[in-house]
Amino acid sequence: MDQVETLAQTAFSNIDGQWVEATVKVQNTDSGTLNMTLKKLDGTTLMSYSGTKDNWREGAAINRPKWGIYRKIYSGMPEAKIQFANFQITE
Repeated sequence: MDQVETLAQTAFSNIDGQWVEATVKVQNTDSGTLNMTLKKLDGTTLMSYSGTKDNWREGAAINRPKWGIYRKIYSGMPEAKIQFANFQITE
């Protein structure tokens, strides 16, 4: 199993109850790039990361990305409701 590494994060209170803009750009290669930002609609950056990562599994012939919102679950956590607008994936 692959090791999980947190590259950037922001407190949930920074995004709770408001629209945010998320941008992720990935180049999937052995020495690929990863750029991501999360901003408030007023342009305030809440988190960002830019760096080089091995984004390709050895021996893989294809890539099947899985896009979604993932968050840590903890005891007593309230139910979350998430809305999406202008969602776009391009090659």
